[in-house]
Amino acid sequence: YVNGTLSQVGLNYLDVTSQDQNYIYVSVPAGPSTITVVPSGQPMDGEFTIPVEQDFEAGNDYFVTLFGTIESGTFTALILNETDILAQIETSVASTGSETEDLANVLLLNGLLGEPVIDLVLGGEVLGEEQILIDNLAYGQTTGFGLPGGAVVPLAIKSDNPSIGTIQDMPETLLIPDLLNMIIVTG
Repeated sequence: YVNGTLSQVGLNYLDVTSQDQNYIYVSVPAGPSTITVVPSGQPMDGEFTIPVEQDFEAGNDYFVTLFGTIESGTFTALILNETDILAQIETSVASTGSETEDLANVLLLNGLLGEPVIDLVLGGEVLGEEQILIDNLAYGQTTGFGLPGGAVVPLAIKSDNPSIGTIQDMPETLLIPDLLNMIIVTG
């Protein structure tokens, strides 16, 4: 719901509001709004309702994601300003003297309940060596960064707990330039 008006219906776990791989954006007026997430078919004032207040900036795109579980009391919604994230990544990359043309903008979200921190590594089992791209990303946190786009790269999500090791090996990750490539770790 957006400000009490039904917006999307029947999204399942791991669904993205997409049609032919293009995101469907819902128009929201600039300024303060309430995004309310409820289980499909339930009323807005039901037991598992998640209202999130957000001050939306005109002309910006936003992404809403859910993570956690109802059982653990960690079920929550997070609203991310895609436009700001893309600008921050490009500014960060430009400050290093690197080219921003053909840059693949990557957003990493740790929504993995029970795993306090995760690392994102380049390489992993595919290359036999690894370079840590993101170190110690806490549960519920996000970070953005840039990598050269248009290439297939081996990435892996790892736990800082040595007894767990690799959580997800992604040996052929295509990073698309000029878009926000999202890696959302849940489970």
